[in-house]
Amino acid sequence: MKPDLIPGLKGDSVRRKKKKYPGLRDKNGKWEYRFMVDGRPYQRMTDLEATARNASVALKLREDHRQVVLLGEEVKKRVRFNEATERFIAWSRQAHRDHPNTWRRQQTSVASLKEMLGHLYVDALKPGYLDDYMTWRRENGISEVTLRHDLHALSQLCQYSIRQGWMDTNPVRAVDMPSDRDSRNERVLTNEEERLYFETAQKHPAAFDIGRLIILQGMRPVEVLSLLKEHVDLEHPTLRVVKGKSRSARRTLNLTAESLTTLGRRMRWDSPFVFPGMVAREEAGKGNYQPVKGRPGFVFGSHKRPYTYSAYIKAHNAICEECGVLFDPYSLRHTFATRFYTETKDIFALQKVLGHADLKTLQRYVHVDEEHVREAMRKFEEGLRPVVEVIN
Repeated sequence: MKPDLIPGLKGDSVRRKKKKYPGLRDKNGKWEYRFMVDGRPYQRMTDLEATARNASVALKLREDHRQVVLLGEEVKKRVRFNEATERFIAWSRQAHRDHPNTWRRQQTSVASLKEMLGHLYVDALKPGYLDDYMTWRRENGISEVTLRHDLHALSQLCQYSIRQGWMDTNPVRAVDMPSDRDSRNERVLTNEEERLYFETAQKHPAAFDIGRLIILQGMRPVEVLSLLKEHVDLEHPTLRVVKGKSRSARRTLNLTAESLTTLGRRMRWDSPFVFPGMVAREEAGKGNYQPVKGRPGFVFGSHKRPYTYSAYIKAHNAICEECGVLFDPYSLRHTFATRFYTETKDIFALQKVLGHADLKTLQRYVHVDEEHVREAMRKFEEGLRPVVEVIN
């Protein structure tokens, strides 16, 4: 006797179900039905548990589907989650070729989604499955911001599937999206923290200059890293941010005196990038490269790529650990925004400088302390007209 036919084993149970319910198959605990029309096979996974009680319902779905095919009506193609994710990432890689970190982030997110949801058809996704997914991820110690990234990637995948005709609705919209509040490091650096950080950063020239441009110009880290020489005008002096997620992000910034000095020094490198990547010294013969101060064996001047974001974050984290001032690079941008508003009180100019499309987003960047509020109230009161007191 073959092992899979021994009574009580799973194989024997499956064979009994096939014999008892022809046209149905127990697949991962769910009923899947199959039929043939004109020599062409059709199959579809149901959401029904593979039990005797659900068998009649599954057979009814099978017959309804068969009648639709016999009548010649169009039947929506069903695509499994695994196949949908592969096609989605291939599309995203092309759609975001100018922003490769976007599709790479999506690729990372869908990897965990496939582990739990890969066997399903995309049109079978329901909010309940997503609730189970979030529970599973949280039990494995995944942070809320990572979970938020995963669900955001899933939502984009569902939108892609809707455009392809594989599903009708986006189930992500029916679940409570995890908060990203804990991921935001929206604090403002004090003058002492700034001094400690940049004194330590002297050992990392690229990270030092990147940090100074962020805190002096309010630029995003990726905007500094992608800066090309052709976008810098030392004569006027200005720089242009030519890429961004919105039209407002593409803007022209006036340079401070320190920023002008920093960029003027970096424009001397023989590279189209203001912050070029690093190459090994033995490759230095390919161009006019300059040695990196304090980094034996490496030189600035790679013509192939800019200084990477991961390299900057690695240097930034090393600086923070050494000086004892821990913060996200975006805190430099928050510090700029708060200082700019404190000095100018011009919220609309700040909106243009930061490259935001609306004031609502800008509220995250401006941090007003109690002293600032008291001073504003004092100035308001000074401007009030005195009211003549009427004594009866």
